[in-house]
Amino acid sequence: MSIECLKYKSYSNGALMGFADFYVEKMGLEIYGCSIFQKNGKRWISFPSKEYKNEQNETKWAPSLRFRQREHMDAFSASALKALDEWCLANPQQEEPQQATYQPQEVQDPNSGIPF
Repeated sequence: MSIECLKYKSYSNGALMGFADFYVEKMGLEIYGCSIFQKNGKRWISFPSKEYKNEQNETKWAPSLRFRQREHMDAFSASALKALDEWCLANPQQEEPQQATYQPQEVQDPNSGIPF
């Protein structure tokens, strides 16, 4: 899957490292505001989501979109994290010094058979 990172903005808050926008070439799809998380040596991406309060008045988050199959989300995440790593290496000046710095990591081959 060919994914391009269009933009990344650092924002450190616990496991949240920042927000990124991606372009999925094969679908002609741009996704704005994905959350990038990093904790205990693992990284993951969450699609944009909306905040809401449940019946106990607790703050919760509902994703705006999702894959029905976990393997598809895993493949998307691997490709998107690779694209993000490439963007961060090519745009080091975009990082804000007062924020935590995103650390690119080695990711496995993202070409795992997404059906689009």
